[in-house]
Amino acid sequence: MAEGTEEKRLSKKLEMGANVAIIIVALAVVAMLVKNYWASPAEPHHSITTGSKFGLKVDDGRSNPKTVVLALSTNCHYCTESAEFYRKLSLQCHQQHIPIIAVLPQDVTASRSYLTDEGVIVDEIKQVPLADLRVDGTPTLVIIDSSGVVKKVWVGKLPSNKEKEVIDQINL
Repeated sequence: MAEGTEEKRLSKKLEMGANVAIIIVALAVVAMLVKNYWASPAEPHHSITTGSKFGLKVDDGRSNPKTVVLALSTNCHYCTESAEFYRKLSLQCHQQHIPIIAVLPQDVTASRSYLTDEGVIVDEIKQVPLADLRVDGTPTLVIIDSSGVVKKVWVGKLPSNKEKEVIDQINL
């Protein structure tokens, strides 16, 4: 009988230890959630905004009143899904003699291949870490003026009313 009692005590101790471990893990998870979702971020968030200076020098020798910048990534499915609109936009820009520049984090060769496969014609492709431009996500479409000031910003795959808004801005 003593052996059965000893087994029961050991079993209760193991059960108690497992319960304590579960509580500790649960508290750690709650602490992480609180830190990530309710605490203030350590650094302020600095996204690209209208009126700010764009972090990319765009000077093609012509004094253009506006330039369109497409911030894309070759592995962004929203960029690929938006390619039809970007084809239309690039044609519109070329008809209006508005430069259109693609900035991607990938190397220029891979970027050129991606844009060619999608049928998007741009005047220039630049390899730039998007964070350097304060671009938080792709796709991001930016219109800048001749002095490099951001006039308009659109982020993400655009619904048709926002696509129309972009085209209207091109036609101004």
